[in-house]
Amino acid sequence: MAVSVVVHLLRHGRTRWNEQRRYMGHTDQLLAPGALTELEPLRRRYHRHDFGKIYCSDLSRCRQTLGYVLSATGADQAPALIPAKLGETVPGVCYDVRLRELDFGQWEGKTYDDLKENPAYRSWIDDPSSVTPPGGESWEAFQQRIGQFLNNLYLELDEMAGAAESGALEGGHGKRPEAACGPSDVLIVTHGGVIRQMMTQLVDGVKFWALPLEPGEALRVRLTRSSAGWRGERLP
Repeated sequence: MAVSVVVHLLRHGRTRWNEQRRYMGHTDQLLAPGALTELEPLRRRYHRHDFGKIYCSDLSRCRQTLGYVLSATGADQAPALIPAKLGETVPGVCYDVRLRELDFGQWEGKTYDDLKENPAYRSWIDDPSSVTPPGGESWEAFQQRIGQFLNNLYLELDEMAGAAESGALEGGHGKRPEAACGPSDVLIVTHGGVIRQMMTQLVDGVKFWALPLEPGEALRVRLTRSSAGWRGERLP
């Protein structure tokens, strides 16, 4: 029997380095002034949502984004309390280092103009799998850690689906009601490169560089489990 779950992939809000178009991987930056206002539509959409699982990168820009999106109070209503509180740990959330952006090593904080004359950088732009940023993370290692996270996610979704099916059968005296459609939605707050990497592994035909995603934007993917495993379909 096929089981499906909707995964909401949310890129963190805008930072200073985003504004300056600097490479930002493992550098721990806070959200920029004004970023919360841009996240307000997502807060209104998600703060009452009952997610079955929530995952978040351990870096501050993602922690702050998650804290605001789940907040019952908008920045326009209580602007003074928001920045100091948003990075605090939210109970029940899994903060996972595997959800960090690619580590750009010595290229962290650099812009395209800073690096455009660097032959290694030019080669990386053409084919990121061919060059590793000095002191940074290889493309293969990046793909592998995102793949490992997804494999663990599938296992947890299997457990959620099994629990939902068991509960539905017990409640229906052996019959599964139509309303019991599997595990609840999942929220993942992470980075642009991570979301693109996930999409290439989840959805057939998706190309990494052909997937635009601005800070504070979200994508939705429906994951469906069949006898062949979990596969994704991008939702509008």
